[in-house]
Amino acid sequence: MDIYFLNLVFPLVAAVAALQNPPNPTSPAPRPAAQELAECLRLIRGKEFPAARVRLERLVVDHPTWARAEFMLGLTYHEEQRYGLAKRYFARAVALDPRDLAFRPFYGWCLYYLGEAAAAREQFEAYLEAKPDYSDAHFAIGLIEYEADDLEAAAARFRRTIELAIATKDARVEGKARARMGDIHIRRNELEKARDELLKAVKLRDDAYEAYFKLSRVFERLGDKSKAKWAREMHKSIYEKMHPTPPPPMGGPASQPARVSP
Repeated sequence: MDIYFLNLVFPLVAAVAALQNPPNPTSPAPRPAAQELAECLRLIRGKEFPAARVRLERLVVDHPTWARAEFMLGLTYHEEQRYGLAKRYFARAVALDPRDLAFRPFYGWCLYYLGEAAAAREQFEAYLEAKPDYSDAHFAIGLIEYEADDLEAAAARFRRTIELAIATKDARVEGKARARMGDIHIRRNELEKARDELLKAVKLRDDAYEAYFKLSRVFERLGDKSKAKWAREMHKSIYEKMHPTPPPPMGGPASQPARVSP
């Protein structure tokens, strides 16, 4: 499974929208519970996940029927890519309040990363029933269709994603959808079309190192050695910026950089 474009921290949009104090608290909170939840979101945005977890675990104990607290606790694991742990809390949040659709895209991505494609698709489709123009959910379903080798459906879904992302000026989503359209063209041996989509993808995102890698392969197959070299160098530069090699331990050998799967 190719996850380089997806294995990013997803924005925490709507995570604590319309905050309200939980119903029927079992014990008084040391500060208003909604304010405490907002503080937890601040910690998550600052990638202070253990600190957020300590606070959220207290909220969940004190307010066991508050779906948003369960969701936020799951989010601390999700953002650490500990999807097996996140799933438990996301599932409980959805069960406690199935009307709160803010949970669904996060739960969907969690299930996707765990390899539960059918269950993931259910979450994205549930969200799209209420928010049919949410581009990232269309993109996610396109990925599921692509990995099931349904290239026609995947292409249609990625094209829809691109349309919506352009309308909302969401370069992040447009870029990853164009990169996946490039994948489809490569599968179909449509190398010029793949090149064009991948070139658009790398212009839209400054973290598109995998798209540069694929672009280098496409240029090689098209016989353009200089452009292939350029794309390889861009891939290497961006990858190293995003994955700096940690300093070696004192007296020990230097760490080897991680390899990128083709």
